[in-house]
Amino acid sequence: MDSGDELTLDRMYAKYSASWANSTDYYLDLEMAHPDRVIASRIETFDRDLDRLLNFLGVEQKARPSAIPHRVVNASQRGSGRRSLDTYAGVIAERRGKFAHLIAETARRAGYPRPT
Repeated sequence: MDSGDELTLDRMYAKYSASWANSTDYYLDLEMAHPDRVIASRIETFDRDLDRLLNFLGVEQKARPSAIPHRVVNASQRGSGRRSLDTYAGVIAERRGKFAHLIAETARRAGYPRPT
């Protein structure tokens, strides 16, 4: 990857990090201001939060099948002629520390571990 690509990737990572923080802060603030009307849940814990969410919505709960295991999105791309998802994940992961400050406080509020 040349330096222009690196700079573009840095800009995109910073942009999407800030966007995630702004959106997440909005929903967390909304939940705090209107706890009787708004509830937030993390996608990573959705299966554990489902009972809480259904109760909040007043939905009668019935027996549910066990949780479906998490799967990698676009796993079909692995082994194709394109760069593997693992390679892309590595390139993205290299930026976490560089831009962690953009999401650190929001991540803490949302219940995520401190980004590193």
